[in-house]
Amino acid sequence: MRTFLTLLVVGILLSIVGSSVEGLLWLTVPGILAFLGAVAYAVLSPPPPERDVTTGHATPRSRSS
Repeated sequence: MRTFLTLLVVGILLSIVGSSVEGLLWLTVPGILAFLGAVAYAVLSPPPPERDVTTGHATPRSRSS
């Protein structure tokens, strides 16, 4: 989760700075790439384990056929 949020925030900030500051338009490209990296990370990473609200421990995940 921390990696996703870091990539997302960095991508958004670089894109905003690159598009609004004259002479730093080149920052928009790494910003877009970081944002797309966050999207790819979210799609490809396994979902976090489900947690039992009462105990706070991870619950075993049942396999569906």
